[in-house]
This record gives sequence, structure tokens and C-alpha cells, in this order.
Amino acid sequence: MCRLLRNLLVVACLVVAGSFVAEVSNVHAAPIPTTDLTVWLKSDAGLIVDGSGYVQTWQDQSGQGHDATQSTAGIRPLKVDNFWAGRPVVRFDGSDDRLQLPLSSTLGIENHDYEMFVVARSTSSGIQFLISGGTKEHYEIHLNSSPGGQGVRFIPNSPWQTQSVDYGSHTQFTTGAFHAFGARVDTGTGYIRVNGVQSTDTASSAQSNQNVNLYLGIRGGDASYPLAGDIAEVLIYNRALTPAERAQVETYLMDRWLWNLTHLTETGGSMQGNNIALYGTAFAKDALTGYPQHQIAHLNDGKYGNSNSWIAGSNNSFAGIAFDRPYDITSIAFGRDNGGEAQQYTDRYVGQYVLQYTRVPNPNASTPDTDWITIGEFNYLGIPAADSTGYLRHLYTFDRINDVTGIRILTISAAGGGNLICIDEIEVGAVPEPATFPLAGLAFALLALGIRRKKSVGR
Repeated sequence: MCRLLRNLLVVACLVVAGSFVAEVSNVHAAPIPTTDLTVWLKSDAGLIVDGSGYVQTWQDQSGQGHDATQSTAGIRPLKVDNFWAGRPVVRFDGSDDRLQLPLSSTLGIENHDYEMFVVARSTSSGIQFLISGGTKEHYEIHLNSSPGGQGVRFIPNSPWQTQSVDYGSHTQFTTGAFHAFGARVDTGTGYIRVNGVQSTDTASSAQSNQNVNLYLGIRGGDASYPLAGDIAEVLIYNRALTPAERAQVETYLMDRWLWNLTHLTETGGSMQGNNIALYGTAFAKDALTGYPQHQIAHLNDGKYGNSNSWIAGSNNSFAGIAFDRPYDITSIAFGRDNGGEAQQYTDRYVGQYVLQYTRVPNPNASTPDTDWITIGEFNYLGIPAADSTGYLRHLYTFDRINDVTGIRILTISAAGGGNLICIDEIEVGAVPEPATFPLAGLAFALLALGIRRKKSVGR
């Protein structure tokens, strides 16, 4: 009996220890250069909120005292605790929220080279400003520009028609994922970067002669184009960084905010042993009607094959699983047809997929987009050279995400009913595996029983 107790205790301790070890990921953050750092705002440091939890001061961590402030209670952004990897974010409501920074002359960027980094996320398709000067078309970074439908635009100096720098396509950077936006004026030329990748577009004569306050979350010149989303970190240098320094900053930011990207771990394969989707409830935006083999309930029925699958009812749809309770998840698998039947289908997988999770209780198809957080996004392009087995189950892994109540997969396909995306089965892996919880509990119970038994013998 004692040997059994010891063995069970070892198993339980390994389970518990494994759960703690899994938590310790991405804790290393590269140091950043501090020479000429004039603003450093971190959402996990220096947030002073009012009685309702709205940010009245975001204290500068650079040591320069260049805080971001808002004296008017009604237009303060909200501090949202424990949003990403245990850290808070500053949420702007898309209406009129904003924070004010000191004058550009105080920051040392008037008539001067400079470099700015903003880590932010949004799901809005509208034009929205991350940072701007008090005069329009100066010191500006905004999302979803117009005309032309660019993903992000940097306007360092007026007029925008000749002085703007563009990168990406419309809504490319507003899928709900965090992005590290970088803009700089380097020997008078303007540049824009996203997640360490620089646009080929540039702007000359980019230094600004405007001595104005800078603003976060809105266009300061006319209080328009407010941000509907979150800002996590802001850095401003009153010079252009060297390539090595720039890489250092971007590594630091991506370590902190962009690490939770998916990795393709397996193509094909068999059902996960720790598939918590089996215990949940499937939901979807819609489903193709008139075909009993393609039902929402088939998303987590534990069966591979076309006869037990879901087909979207529109070209912009989603499918998901609401869990029976919160879990810590580390993987998601899905595919169009992983086999198991006489005929295996290789159509209806071409498109874009966005993988998301939520922590709200009892999520379903009506849960607002703002309650979903993007883990990663990827394309099945249907090009044989790129992915000749795109129809098969693909297993994606990522760093542990705590207390998840549900996941969903946005599906975006080409127009036309024949292109509607099909998903065979959704699988979600949890840590520790669900079966280990009862085992650990049993081990501790038996240990307690053994201790009580030993005490009673000693009486």
C-alpha cells in the first residue's frame, strides 16, 4: 500500500510540476537601448486609473517624466487587467478616448529625426489612429488608410499626398492580433515597419517643424478617427536607431506581445488524446443548408470524413467550440477531410483562416468580435507547391494560453458557393490533459488517507 501511495504521489507531482513548468515560457525579454529614449509606456507599469478603472495617467518609464495623461474623465481609455500573458492593456473605445503626450519640442522630435514603436491590436475595419500630432498630417500612424486601402500609413509631415508611407492591405493588421508598428524619420526620410518587416515605400523631407502635443488613440488635429482597440506599449526615441538597436527593440516587443503565434506541427495524423473539444458545444455563424452530412454538431463529434463535417453558409464565416469549463490550451487541429471514408475530398479548403480564443463565460455564435483574441492567421492557398495536402488535418501548436472558455476559426474564402470552406473536425489540446486532473486528485487523496492511517496506528 505504501509503495502504491508513493508511486501515485510521484505521478501526481510530475503532473503538477509539468503544469508549472509549462507556465514558464517567453519570460525572457531582450533589453532595449535607452540612449535618447524619450517616451516608454508599458501597460504593465505606471498605469494610474480613476475610481472606475479608466487611465488618467500612463507614467513614462524612460526616466524623462514624459507621461501620457487625460484630465477629462469621459474620454479616458480603460485599463483591462490580465488580458495578454497576465499583463493589462489600455483599451480605446472607438468613440473619443485619447491620451495626451508632451510637446514635440519637449520630446526632442521637432525638426529632428526620430523613431516610434507602438504595439496595438484592433478588429475594426475603419480608419483609426494609433499616434498623431496636434496638427493634422504630422507624427501620424494610422490603420486602414484611404484612399487605396492600405493596412497602415505613416504621415510624418504634410501634405499626406506626397509625405505618406504605406504598408500592407486594408484590414491586414486589424484581425485582432497584436502588431508591432514602427515608424521613423532617418536623415530626413520616412519609413514604416510592421513586426520587423519594412515597407519599400518611403517619404522624403519627413522631418516636421510642428511644435505640438502628441496624442494616442485619435487624430489630434481634429479629434477624428478614434482607435477601437488596445495599445500595449509605446516607445519614442529622439533619433533614428541603428539597425542593430532597431532589431533589439523589435525582438523585445515581439517577445512580450507577439510570441503566441501558431506553428504547424503535424499534417494528417490521428485524433489528439487530450482533445477537450469533445466535451464542448460546437457553434458557427452559419452552415450550408439541405445537406444532413454537413452540420454544426459534426465539428466536434470525434469522427473524420466528409459525411461528418461542417460547410460554411457564407464566404465570410466562422466555426468554434465552447468548452465545458475554462482550460489552458496549447494546440488546435482541423482540416477539410482527414480520411476515414471510402472517398476523401480535396476541395473546399482554399482560403484564409484566423484562429481566435476567448475567456468570456459561455461563448457562442453571438459573442461580440471584441471578446475574441487572435492567436494566428494563415492561408491555405491551394497552390500545390505551397501545400499539396491542404485538405488534411493540420495541427497547430502555440504557447500556453490560460483560462480559455472557447475557440473559433474565422473562414474567408473566394466568392461562390463552390468555394465555401468545409471543416471536418476541430480538436483542441489542453495542458494538463483532462484525465490527469482526477489522477492527481486521487493521488493526493490516497496520500492523505495514508497519513491518517499512519497516525491512527501510532495512537
